[in-house]
Amino acid sequence: MSQDKLQTFCLLEIEKLLQSNGKSLRNYVGMPVPNNSLVSQFSNLMLLRELQFDIVSLTREHDTNVLKLNEEQRVVYDKIIDCISNKRHGFFFVYGFGGTGKTFLYRVLLARLRSEKRIVINVASSGIASLLLPGGKTAHSMLNIPVELTEDTVCRIKKDSAKAEVVRLADLIIWDEAPMTNKLAFKVLDRTLRDIMVSVSDRNKYLPFGGKVVILGGDFRQVLPVIPKGSRAEIVMASINSSVLWKYCEVLCLTKNMRLTMGLEQSTPQELRSFLDWILQVSEDRCGTVVNDKLFVDIPSDLIIPVLENPVEDIVNTIYPNLVQNFCDPSFFQDMAILAPTVDNVEEINNYIVDLLPAEEKNYLSADSICGSDVYYDVGVDWINVEFLNQIRCSGLPNHSLKLKIGVPIILLRNIDPAGVCVMELDLLCEI
Repeated sequence: MSQDKLQTFCLLEIEKLLQSNGKSLRNYVGMPVPNNSLVSQFSNLMLLRELQFDIVSLTREHDTNVLKLNEEQRVVYDKIIDCISNKRHGFFFVYGFGGTGKTFLYRVLLARLRSEKRIVINVASSGIASLLLPGGKTAHSMLNIPVELTEDTVCRIKKDSAKAEVVRLADLIIWDEAPMTNKLAFKVLDRTLRDIMVSVSDRNKYLPFGGKVVILGGDFRQVLPVIPKGSRAEIVMASINSSVLWKYCEVLCLTKNMRLTMGLEQSTPQELRSFLDWILQVSEDRCGTVVNDKLFVDIPSDLIIPVLENPVEDIVNTIYPNLVQNFCDPSFFQDMAILAPTVDNVEEINNYIVDLLPAEEKNYLSADSICGSDVYYDVGVDWINVEFLNQIRCSGLPNHSLKLKIGVPIILLRNIDPAGVCVMELDLLCEI
């Protein structure tokens, strides 16, 4: 991109921010304004970003990695490329347990299509998963999927918007870790894509996902949709394979464990094989002992962290070695996470890690109040005071007192600025 184009691009972004606050570049004497002869090229900045990839680098990456695909991966790759090349619609689910090379396959597809100047919408159900693929975003952020889902809701994408144009021109949509998401989200996306794509062809309103080539991927052995206090049957019914869309889906299976083939730096193939076999046995309910209707699973000794004096300290030091030296590197957190069963455990571990970091700590307090909606007219609120509200702790919301330091990892739960970062995306705090 030339210097003139870069300057125009930058000025347009500044102008957008100023206009959102009732100002303009023209309000400031001496400030340059965008080059009118170039403005038309930046009419859809989102589309421009989707096309700003290094073609030479992507071509080299594709040519190298396509040769590494195994037979199963190659079948999936050829089927997807054939659909796109021949302008046919397709709805696929790439099913495979961890280590079968789903992410590697997606990267090869991304490199191939983007090197050909094609648009690929690449999303995941969680912010952590979206970090694994270049240009990845959370599905809710990229596709404007509402938080509250019903049978009648649609994505908040206007048919004449810049995002709708990107969707319209996209050759492929990849949704990783799809089993985590409620089936209603896919129905909402299907309804929206049919509405957007009808402007291309009337027949698209009768095709799943508006005739787009869509790849869902994941493993039903892992995390399924969360139904608060839901039964096993309710969780199963909320999964994508219980959706009316599933009958249109072609399931493509990956069964070969590529991690065993390639090995890992810190594990021998035999150690890795034993671990993966144990994981499969747990996920398929093939190990453990039932005592008084309760299942007890024996955890291999090499997976147990020895506790000396402080359990939290031992866990953090084991999962995040040299944390203080590496906490400013976003990639340090990509392959590691500490999962905890309760909110209290989460708070204890988070506070310990924040205390380790050398930056100055700042404490932010929430502004809590009682909802004034008529929906709660029959709820007695006289006894509820601000102090009581401050003490409430629940999953999905930060506590009343939020301790932060520059460099601490954070996850955005709700994005007020529509042009901001992804919801549920992992970020590092750069400024307080």
